[in-house]
Amino acid sequence: MRDWGNWISIISVFGLLSLSSDVISRWFSKYRLPLISGLLLTGMLIGPHILGVFKVEEVHQLTFLLDFSLAYIAFAAGSELYLKELRGNLNSIKWNTISQLSITFLLGGVGVYILSSFTPFLKEQSEIVKWIISMLFATIFVARSPSSAIAIISELRAKGPFTRLVMGVTVVADVLVVILFAIVFSLSKSLMSGESFNVLVAVQVFVEIVIAIIGGIAMGRFIAWVLSFSFSKYFKTAVILLSGLSVYILEQIVGHFIYKHWGLHIHLEPLLICIVAGFYVTNYTRHRPEFHRLLETNGPWIFVIFFTLTGASLSLDMLLKIWDIALLLFLLRLLTIAIASYVGGVIAKDPPLYKKVGWMPYVTQAGVGIGLAAEVAVAFPEWGDTFFTIVIGMIIISQVIGPVLFKKSLISVKEDHQKGKFKGHEGSKNVIIFGFEDQAILLARRFQSSGWKAVIATKMKREEIRSLEDVDIIHYDEINESSLSALKAGEADGVILFNSDENNLKLAELLYEKFGISDIVVRLQDWSYYDRFKGMGVRIVESVSALVNLIEHYVISPQTTALVLGEIEGKDSRDIEVRDRRLHGQLLRNLRLPSDVLILSVKRKGQVLITHGYTRLRIGDILTVVGSKKSLDHMALMLEES
Repeated sequence: MRDWGNWISIISVFGLLSLSSDVISRWFSKYRLPLISGLLLTGMLIGPHILGVFKVEEVHQLTFLLDFSLAYIAFAAGSELYLKELRGNLNSIKWNTISQLSITFLLGGVGVYILSSFTPFLKEQSEIVKWIISMLFATIFVARSPSSAIAIISELRAKGPFTRLVMGVTVVADVLVVILFAIVFSLSKSLMSGESFNVLVAVQVFVEIVIAIIGGIAMGRFIAWVLSFSFSKYFKTAVILLSGLSVYILEQIVGHFIYKHWGLHIHLEPLLICIVAGFYVTNYTRHRPEFHRLLETNGPWIFVIFFTLTGASLSLDMLLKIWDIALLLFLLRLLTIAIASYVGGVIAKDPPLYKKVGWMPYVTQAGVGIGLAAEVAVAFPEWGDTFFTIVIGMIIISQVIGPVLFKKSLISVKEDHQKGKFKGHEGSKNVIIFGFEDQAILLARRFQSSGWKAVIATKMKREEIRSLEDVDIIHYDEINESSLSALKAGEADGVILFNSDENNLKLAELLYEKFGISDIVVRLQDWSYYDRFKGMGVRIVESVSALVNLIEHYVISPQTTALVLGEIEGKDSRDIEVRDRRLHGQLLRNLRLPSDVLILSVKRKGQVLITHGYTRLRIGDILTVVGSKKSLDHMALMLEES
């Protein structure tokens, strides 16, 4: 009988140490090292081989945490396979995926077998075991890391056809590798048990895959049914995680039952079931946004648990012995990926640059690879632990080198949107403020705090202008086209006019007629100028009426007013124009919005539309959105022209 008190104590201590692991991993990120490295290192420290906080048998008691963590990772992988987003790159995704799957697997398997004569771990095995291990290693070679890819793309704010291609191949390959693993795993178990390969074995593998897919659809329908109720997000999260854990439990129960009554070894791949479930909810139910939001919200602590426990499970003494094998197999995998990427690019007729750097994004591995290796370790105890440790060594190397290569590829194809060239500012948006006064200075500072490049332009003589360390002030002589060209007015994303009405009108006319600037805001003093400004589409602010409206809305709608004025910490509102032609005709409900973003309205040809899920986007639409500043930046990147 299980000692429940001791078991609960182990879980509690591990939970507390996982929090420390999260803190350590964030320290790693300050030095541009992957978060996973910090999590694995902390797990190693608290494991049996260094500090000994947990003994080997205590770590084994926590393996159920690996099961539901892997189920979550599989749900997340399936949810990333969103068909509506992949349609524009289907041909390239298809051929690159086929190439990555077939060439990496075949060359990897043959390569590992050839190297078996030079590696002590493989050299001592029988011929049949060498081929089994070679096939299993080759399968792991194919595994990618959608979670790592998403993290890097988000970090660089990357967007474009190459980014979509990489993400599509990464996700599709991770789905197919689980099916490939199910086939190889079943064949390996049959061969290890002494059975010769025959038609019945192939039929059994096919039946196992079909049953797993049907089971995944059934689970997807169950999750969608739970999401249809107005339960709390915590209850729904618990149901999703327990559903994933139940797959591992049922797989063992069903497998034992079938073997006991019919003598058949049936293996229903839990990862495949969960991936299919995530894919079903994402593509065939109306609960995709909520499902994705729940997975996104709970991802960080799931990964903390998973990678910390993985680190604690490592046999460090064995890792030190086989690190050279891990490095050798990593280099072999790198070679197969490069060849597969080039061949896929040639068949898909990708641009030359894609063929040159196309292998770089696929180096990183993480959750799925570890999960598959863990199943091998359990199924083949004679050599499974060594296999698992070698895979972990490969993954650690890939987590150090892979992100660097991925970033380099995105920069090479110019799809990264990192910090702009403006010194000390984020992004590349410019605003020119005409008129030197306290309000202009305050406004310039507010723009700069939001990541804009703000300059103040004035006709005041240079000796009359007091210098400011944090705001650029530029002198111009006359209101004419040449002066505005010198100010680079044509590159401005917005212009604000604080001069006299007469001078403001001259500036507005030049900006409108000569430079095509549409985003002009003027502070109006004399209402006789109103119609002339309005005729050019200039936005007008009149101090008295603006103050009255502000006070009125503070009383009627205080939260909205505070949001507009930027008084709610971390939240903001923004107008974003739709420029990406792939989004033309898309329903709002099909957009992959950040979980904390809300679309308030759509402005189309001067008319404001109140939005709903079935509103179709058009090129040139201006969306008014509310959310965190980080998510609004993500939205702007998603909607702009790729």
